Amino acid sequence: MICKGKRWNKMPTISKIRFTNVVYDGGNKRYADELFHFHGENGAIVLENGGGKTVFIQTALQAIIPHVSLANRKVKDTYNFDDGPVHIAIEWIKNDRPRIYALTAITIFPYQNGIDSYRYVYEYGPNDPNSIEHLPFSIPLGQGKKRIASHTEMKDYYGEMSHKSQSAHTFSTISGFTEYIEKNFQIIADEWKSICTINSAEGDVEKFFEACTTEKALYEKLLIPTVEQSIADFDKYRFVDIFEQQRDKFKLLKQLNAQLKEYDVIQKELSNYVDVTKTFHEYEEQYEAEKQKGKAYSELLSKFINDNQGKIDQLFEQQQKLEKQFDLLSVKQKSYEIAVMEQKLQELESTYKELVIEHDSIQTKLNNQKLYFGNVKYANYNRLLKKAEEQLNQYEKELQQLDETFSTDELLDQLDEVKAKIRGNFLSEKERYTQQKEKVEQEKRQKETVLDEQRKLIKDLSRKQLQLYTLITELKTEIKMNEEQAENISNDLFEDDVQRSQPILELRTAWIQESQKLDEQIVDLKNNEKNLHLQKQKHENRLNEITNELIYLKGQETKVSQKIKSIEETENNLRADLITVLPRVSENTSLYLKEASLIQELTKAWEKKERIFEEKLHEERLAFRYVDDYGEQQSFFADPYIAKKLPVWSQRFSYLETAIEYAMGDELPVERELLAITLITTEEEKENLEQLVIDSAKDLTYPIQIWTLSEVIAISRGERAPQTNFVQPELWQQLSDVEAFQQWQKEAEQVAQNRKQEREVADGERTRLKEILSKLKNFYEEYPFANYQKLTEHLNQLKRATYEVTNEQKALVQEIEEIEGTLGKIRNNIIDKTELKKYYDKKIELLIQYEKLKNEIVRLEQELATEQQQHENISKQLIKEQDLEQALVEEINDLLSRIHEIERKYKEIVAERYLYKQVTTFAPKYTDESYEGLEQQYTHIDNQIKGINSSRYHIEQLIKQQENHIKGLKNQRNQLKIEYSELDEQFELPLDFEQQLQQLPTEINNLEGQLATLSKKRNKAKEEKDKQEGAHNLKRKEVEEPIQFELPLPTVKIQLKDEEGRLNLQQKQINKTKVNLLKAKSELEKVEKDIQILNGEHHFLAPDVITMTLTTDEESDFSYRKEHFINLLRNRLTDLKGSKDRYLDVVKNRKQEFLQFCSQNVSEARLRNTIIDGIKVKDNYEDLVKHQQEMEKTIHMSRQYVERDIKKHDEQLIEFVNRVHKHLRKVVEELKHIPRKTKVNVDGEDVFIYRFNIPEWNDEEGIAQIKARIDWIMDQLEQIETRTVDEQESKQKTRKQLEEWLSTVQLLRYITQNKEWRVSCRKVMNDNRISKHFETWSRSNAWSGGEKWSKNMALFLGVLNYVAEKRQYISSKKKSRTVILDNPFGKASSDHVLSPVFFIAKLLGFQIIALTAHVEGKFLHDYFPVVYSCRLRTAVGTDKLVMETKTMHQAYFRDHNEEAEEVIQFDQLSLFDE
Repeated sequence: MICKGKRWNKMPTISKIRFTNVVYDGGNKRYADELFHFHGENGAIVLENGGGKTVFIQTALQAIIPHVSLANRKVKDTYNFDDGPVHIAIEWIKNDRPRIYALTAITIFPYQNGIDSYRYVYEYGPNDPNSIEHLPFSIPLGQGKKRIASHTEMKDYYGEMSHKSQSAHTFSTISGFTEYIEKNFQIIADEWKSICTINSAEGDVEKFFEACTTEKALYEKLLIPTVEQSIADFDKYRFVDIFEQQRDKFKLLKQLNAQLKEYDVIQKELSNYVDVTKTFHEYEEQYEAEKQKGKAYSELLSKFINDNQGKIDQLFEQQQKLEKQFDLLSVKQKSYEIAVMEQKLQELESTYKELVIEHDSIQTKLNNQKLYFGNVKYANYNRLLKKAEEQLNQYEKELQQLDETFSTDELLDQLDEVKAKIRGNFLSEKERYTQQKEKVEQEKRQKETVLDEQRKLIKDLSRKQLQLYTLITELKTEIKMNEEQAENISNDLFEDDVQRSQPILELRTAWIQESQKLDEQIVDLKNNEKNLHLQKQKHENRLNEITNELIYLKGQETKVSQKIKSIEETENNLRADLITVLPRVSENTSLYLKEASLIQELTKAWEKKERIFEEKLHEERLAFRYVDDYGEQQSFFADPYIAKKLPVWSQRFSYLETAIEYAMGDELPVERELLAITLITTEEEKENLEQLVIDSAKDLTYPIQIWTLSEVIAISRGERAPQTNFVQPELWQQLSDVEAFQQWQKEAEQVAQNRKQEREVADGERTRLKEILSKLKNFYEEYPFANYQKLTEHLNQLKRATYEVTNEQKALVQEIEEIEGTLGKIRNNIIDKTELKKYYDKKIELLIQYEKLKNEIVRLEQELATEQQQHENISKQLIKEQDLEQALVEEINDLLSRIHEIERKYKEIVAERYLYKQVTTFAPKYTDESYEGLEQQYTHIDNQIKGINSSRYHIEQLIKQQENHIKGLKNQRNQLKIEYSELDEQFELPLDFEQQLQQLPTEINNLEGQLATLSKKRNKAKEEKDKQEGAHNLKRKEVEEPIQFELPLPTVKIQLKDEEGRLNLQQKQINKTKVNLLKAKSELEKVEKDIQILNGEHHFLAPDVITMTLTTDEESDFSYRKEHFINLLRNRLTDLKGSKDRYLDVVKNRKQEFLQFCSQNVSEARLRNTIIDGIKVKDNYEDLVKHQQEMEKTIHMSRQYVERDIKKHDEQLIEFVNRVHKHLRKVVEELKHIPRKTKVNVDGEDVFIYRFNIPEWNDEEGIAQIKARIDWIMDQLEQIETRTVDEQESKQKTRKQLEEWLSTVQLLRYITQNKEWRVSCRKVMNDNRISKHFETWSRSNAWSGGEKWSKNMALFLGVLNYVAEKRQYISSKKKSRTVILDNPFGKASSDHVLSPVFFIAKLLGFQIIALTAHVEGKFLHDYFPVVYSCRLRTAVGTDKLVMETKTMHQAYFRDHNEEAEEVIQFDQLSLFDE
């Protein structure tokens, strides 16, 4: 089997260190810019005392653990930053082939009141331009001068490099920096912290170990703290924190146990107090019964008072309602006046609107007539102008023709043309007259159609008017009949005028409510009666059930008690067995509360006995085997044993098997006998296996050798021969001498018998423990704690149930008696309320009929008002329609007259125009010329034909006259246009225009007369309307929101008058009732005052006093003889109160005694307050008994909580103890690893320089010791708290002590019972040989100074080796880790002293960089390939000191280190040289 392990990583060594501007000692000393070359080899820095060796180490550490302090000196106190920041860098050799460097650098600068820094890493190869030498810590200024780079410049440089190269990184946090270099460079912070610790001892390793002269100090100051820091996730105060959390529960447990005892005493004392109270309770019950009767009288009287007051309040409400009704009536009356005014206003507005409409209509008609008249005149002017212009044209034409001569034919042709035009004129005129006539006739026909529709409408309105009249008559008759019927019903319905005067809706609502209330009361009474019957039956059934229930409860109580008793007997027997085997178990130990710890302790005890038995059995077998095997022999002979341990050991190793098992899969060229005694494991685990085999040497019978897996592989390949390096059995060493063997033979038989007896004893003990463990587990399985708690809870519940059922039985008997009395009262009440309900139902039935009639009357009156209004509206409309009919008739007659006029006019012009008859044969020629113009042309041509010519002068005169005439016509027409702005210039002149010109002025005058008359009427109507509107607005302000009436106003007026009379009557009746109610109130208040006086003495009206139920007869008697019953009550209460008060003193005394007992003996405040407060407020016996039950329940529940807490605490305690024990085991196991890290190989043999002997303990004893320690700590802490008054101070002391008592050092001392912890070491000789024998630490401190120094250094390097290997797997072929030490040599400087140390360091793979004041001695050259001599010199021009470095030893590199080819020469930066 091959096991893969982790990769071997080489830890880096220091190649170079660079300090720039390291200014210290108050600014007086400095490293300007120094570069130290080490190339992974040992190096010595020679500094005189006071030169700053500690500063050098602290400065170098900054590039590993930033801001770390050294020797209690903080960084900010070490450096002076006046000249700029401090720059520090270390170049590490991360890998040899190929050569890879790791750079860690830091720039430190002041920040606020402290310091801050920039951290930087870089990984590179040889000749890298950004290596440590080229870091820009100093900036050239020219002429050989340089300045220090600022922290901002370095920040920029670091940032630029991190962006430019993936191998460069900066870090915002110190933890990020240290984690990175540990993960990637294997530079482990914990290892360097140990180096800090060593270098903090004021100068050297020797002084540090001077504080560890004893083994105890060595373990406590160095070894145990180192191991703890190396354990993953170790928290120094974890156990302290957990303990503080658990401690509260430990304290609570103690308090709760005390409470459980207190509960028993409390129950006893409380029971005694309850018994005393019971006697007083009997007196109190009688007194209470009389108080209950007094309260019943009081409540009955209150009912009478309330009823009377209710009537008064009801009367007051009626009065308020009546006042509201009066207010409403006032509103109604004013609303009525407003409505009348509004009606009048509406009529006036209607009249005004009609007059406005009529006026506007006449105005419109007048305007139309005037416009029409203007259009006729305008058209007539156009006709006259046309005629005049045509005549003017003819005159001008005639004047022109005077100079022309026409032949007769030409004149005849002209005459024929004129005739044709006259013919055309005739036909045009005929057509015009015909169209005009048809137009008028069409208008006439339209008017006649409208007239027919109008007459039809008038006929319909007349018919509707008649129908409405008939309907109105019928409605009046029906209203009268309903009023008579309603009057008859009201005589039977209303008892008096007051009732008659009430509103029907209010009265009906009141009667219906009263009926419903009675009905609900009857239903409730019947339901109550039914429920009471059922309740009575239920109570009677329950009484029967209770007897059986009590029997059952008693039986269950006995059964559960027996189960609990059986469990407790089993627990007692088992506890007796446990006492014999577990010392911590006592008679008071609860098996349930300690379940987890008992199981664990018993199991571990059994396992211990089991192991002892196995050991004894093994020893017995071994002893008898020795007797059997060696009893007859003359010399010693061996036997195999180790195979038995392999299954157990293999679980602790990643790879472990025998050589025989390995050879099964891969043949080995080794003798079979040798394979049988050989074990194989990994190289890194070989040391652990060797130690286990050495520890088991006493049990071995064969020598055992151990090979690594790599050795086996090499052997199998033939690369190496098998080597024998055996661990010999102790028995071989003891019995190698013949005489000793013979003596051993004599003793072997006795030893065998002793071993047999021991085995038999162990067998009996382990068997008994196993039996007890089995019984204990069976007990927990058969009787789980939860079930036991349930049984105890069930028993308490049964006891409470028995008590409650008994009380219930008493209560049931009393309730049945009360139910029977109540049932009698309910039956009588049902009869009375049923009769009263019938009375109200009859009233309601009549009232509904009455209301229906009244509503019908209202509806009919509304309908009558509607129909009357409609009749009035139709009558008015009929008159209007008839007037419209007459107007239409007149318009039709006017149109008919126009038609006749057109016909007459046509006949007239035909007769007057004689030329029309002369041209009938001519074809018409249509032209716009008028007949008069054509006639003039005709006469002129005809005169020319006849030779009759007019003179020029005459024609010119005619033209001049005609022009003047035209001018006059145009002026008149223009004047008309001014007069009429809306004239229609295209208006066609009617044929009867002459008649219209005569008639229109008359019609216009008539219309103007009508308009003037209507204007006067309209203005008058407006004045009346405005006046009415003003009066209405004034009246309207008197009412915020007038009522809108649906009934006609005359009806409303009558109703308002009736309502006023009804309200006055109601007011009178209210005043009369009020006097009677106030008198009754005075009498009731007198009796109430007597009751109040009596209550002042006996307080029977208190809320907690129950009211007694009185019989019907008692209530009736009290209503008539109130004062008599109050006097009887007074006497009875006085007698009972005296008896009760006398015994009350006894109860008070006992109560005070019990309260005093609680105050003095109940420790827990909450419980004490609960008991005392309960007793103080529980003044009656029932409450006191309930309080007693509640307390018992509380005690039981608290007991369960306590038991659960104890059980939980026990489990948590075991968990805490196991964690502590596991941690201590881990520390011890880790301590055993440290000596193995001092192993060196000398002449092919592995030799351990150190050996630790740590006392062993078994797990059972260790856990028991830790438990005992915790108990002791708890006691000590209680004493601290008792002695310390201040709470904060007590907490601080407690915390401090816990940190000390629970520290790993003290716990290990305690668990090992202060046995000695041994450290042994071998002496390393000056010839590099190591002694075979170990000497104790104490004796080694007596060695010479050099020898002591060498063994201290060996241990110190071994510790560093352990810390490093806890984090990484490392190789020891070459130097793989670095240590920087301040004066590690002390007084040792001789070769025979130093040689062993450097021999060990070389074997362990350490690079040592030492700071020393020694300047002489061959050892510097022998052991340090690199030696620097540093001295302080005064800088030029200042008193400041600058460190000057000189390389003293370089030849080693040329002879031994081929890779260190660089020449160690460099320029130093000077800030002071001129």
